[in-house]
Amino acid sequence: MAGFNRDNGQPEQPFTQKPLPQAAITYNFGASFYTTHTMNVSPFSPKLNRALSGTFLFRALSSELVMLRYALFSWRLRPGYNSDQLIYSMHRKTGFAGLVVAVLFVCLLEGTLVHLLVMRYSPTLATGLTLLTLYTMLFLMAHMNAVMHRPLLIDRQQIILRVGMLWHARIALANIRNVTLYQPFEPDKQTLNLAKPLLTAPNVLLELHTPILVEGMYGFQRMVKRLALYVDEPNLLRFGLSDTFSDLGFGIADHTTAR
Repeated sequence: MAGFNRDNGQPEQPFTQKPLPQAAITYNFGASFYTTHTMNVSPFSPKLNRALSGTFLFRALSSELVMLRYALFSWRLRPGYNSDQLIYSMHRKTGFAGLVVAVLFVCLLEGTLVHLLVMRYSPTLATGLTLLTLYTMLFLMAHMNAVMHRPLLIDRQQIILRVGMLWHARIALANIRNVTLYQPFEPDKQTLNLAKPLLTAPNVLLELHTPILVEGMYGFQRMVKRLALYVDEPNLLRFGLSDTFSDLGFGIADHTTAR
């Protein structure tokens, strides 16, 4: 198990743009398929977001429209990352897409059989159950496409974390206390397991100095201080963070602990 700590006792240096290491550039462009055209999940304009974001109806409508966009129109999404952002996919090594496709097939088969059976007794109930099955399938399709198109991003100021349709957050680099790879953790109110929606176990534990607000669908929010993540290349994630911190003048102390 390996990780690193940031020595926040040292003052931050003025930011100067530096070219990314060759390994990071190779991984960046190699993962370009997994990007999305926007970092903001809301389909509305920023002005409308600010005016109505406090209402549950607006948050619910926004979530539903985003779900439909990723379920039915994901093929129209355009890459939207900068050359100084590092990109880390979260699904390629877990069989996530295959599992979701299998669940979709089961939903289709089971939904059809249930509809035919219930239709004999209550057409209204059969229709309701069919609509519920279709909604579930749309959500699963949207979640799968969002996971594939919205990877974890790192730039010179923050980590942009998106987990399918369920969670998204922006984490300032200055707020990162510790990043540990392959660290078992005890679930608690201060820890959010972001690997669970990916149907796998976490392989990165991100600890913060101060809690942040992680946002979910329908405006659901949770304040946490630790995030358990899964990324396909945890060592590349550590390398990217370490290099970014070094460029910004942060002190890094590596340590190794037995798994």
